[in-house]
Amino acid sequence: MDVQASTVLAVSRADLDTAARGAGRGWSTANQEPIMNTVEITVTLTETQAWELAQFFKRICFSDYRGCATSDAEAYHMRDAGEHIRRALAEQGYAPR
Repeated sequence: MDVQASTVLAVSRADLDTAARGAGRGWSTANQEPIMNTVEITVTLTETQAWELAQFFKRICFSDYRGCATSDAEAYHMRDAGEHIRRALAEQGYAPR
């Protein structure tokens, strides 16, 4: 039997829109500070999916993010967004050791 778990995540737009930093989108042009809009994401996962995703965020490291990013800065933003998701899963009881 699949059990559904619903998790709501609040992540700053700066965390999610990492590619925009280099292109100047998503940033104030006056002083180059991030525009801190937040995005709320609601995801419904099976219990198995939640555990496997939690395992993924436990195991992923900076080099994995860096391999998919165009810069170190983008990789750090991706890692920060991933950490928000990992914490949200842990708050729902999906925190592998």
